Amino acid sequence: MEGSAILSLLTELELEDLLTGSERPDGLKPDDLAALYIAIAIGSQVRASCARDKRCATKYASRGRQIAFDGMLMDPSLSMVRNFLLMAFYMLGACRRNTAFVYLGVATRAAIAIGLHADPNKSICYQVIDYSSRRRTWKSLCTLNIVVCSLFGRPSGLPPIETGHNEDGDSPALNSTSDPSAHAIFEVSLILEQISQKICRQERMNISTAEAFLQQLRQWSRSLPSELRHFSRREGSCAVFADRRVLIGNMHVSCFYYFAVISITRPFFIQHLISHLRSNRNTGIEKPQETKVAALAQACISSAIYVVELCAKASESNLLLANMCLLQAFVFGAGLILGFSSFTGEVTPDPRDAFHKARTVLERLGTANPQARHYRDILTDFSHAIDKYRERITCKEGREIYAYVDRILTIDNKNATERPVPGDSSDSQPGYPDIATSDYFSAEQSELSPRLSNALDLEIHWDEISEQQFTSLNIDGLLSDVVLDTML
Repeated sequence: MEGSAILSLLTELELEDLLTGSERPDGLKPDDLAALYIAIAIGSQVRASCARDKRCATKYASRGRQIAFDGMLMDPSLSMVRNFLLMAFYMLGACRRNTAFVYLGVATRAAIAIGLHADPNKSICYQVIDYSSRRRTWKSLCTLNIVVCSLFGRPSGLPPIETGHNEDGDSPALNSTSDPSAHAIFEVSLILEQISQKICRQERMNISTAEAFLQQLRQWSRSLPSELRHFSRREGSCAVFADRRVLIGNMHVSCFYYFAVISITRPFFIQHLISHLRSNRNTGIEKPQETKVAALAQACISSAIYVVELCAKASESNLLLANMCLLQAFVFGAGLILGFSSFTGEVTPDPRDAFHKARTVLERLGTANPQARHYRDILTDFSHAIDKYRERITCKEGREIYAYVDRILTIDNKNATERPVPGDSSDSQPGYPDIATSDYFSAEQSELSPRLSNALDLEIHWDEISEQQFTSLNIDGLLSDVVLDTML
């Protein structure tokens, strides 16, 4: 269910056939048995309600993987693609991103070998059932491959995806079983693939290109059906399963959209951040170019806020699963944007509350997933560093004020714990300790990664840093591939 709207590999009827087939005397074919074992492993993994679920997930995943690897390269098939997609998804939940990436590569090459990428109108005629399974498998492969490679900052290895033909086929029987959330995610994934390809080619995202991508996304979002735009929880315990499935599918649709917007606008957010840190903003009326950069930067921050608030509401409703590998990556990336937005000045809406919610969501998901706990710890350390930064700025402003004004009277309230009052002694700024730059982000004070610490330290040393040196720090890379650096 955690792969709802992303993986459409087995319909409910097909899964039921696998379950009943395993009870027959002749049993299931090895490929189908492997799929059943891995599906059970994923179910136990995402539920993660007790230690037994973890043992069950490990046991069935190991057995399914053993069967799937047996003679896999001798006869590439649709079942092979399906099984390696399932194993890749399981490995993502197990915090094994490199293994998941390799499994996706195997599934991609096998899919190309059997022609899943080809236009069905130009290929041989398949039976309706076979055609439906092929199209669902291909779309699932594209969706998972694109989002994983976008998060990791790696090329997807997919061939050019043909979108001119009817993705759901001409048969009414196929259209009647089409999942609207899965189809919506597939379409937005194609736009995300274009964005990722441009980033992988290290091409600069100019304003006109960004606006063109955003217009594509707007056209896509306006075509979404109403059931993907609004969710209402039904009463009764029997509705929990159905509600959870619908909600998770709808959330994936929204998170893919916001992630695509963030990917487009992040360079402008970085540009806006640099401008603020360098304090080179012109007074008076801004230039049109600067106004657009600020607007795109705000779009990046707003998208991050929407991601976090959406996931926070779902978490509060107790409809999220215990282990949600993709959702936690979206929340973590959004949390980084919100943290860095603290250095861009006043923004609307205020990102601080959303930044706190991101940590809360990751803390809840961290009960079953060590990667979510790692993400939570990073954002917590980031929060401490931001607080120290604000304290330093406050001290600097206070020293400037008290260079001209003395505080004459202080009141000692013995019933309350008083903080030191700046400027109340004869020494120079006694209430404002001189925080040495070399110690400000020391390892003892912050356990952030060196790249993150250096990024926060930019404002302190900014007058000593050239544009070339700043580029070498790769702040844009920090925001785009920090998920890669911190995944287990």
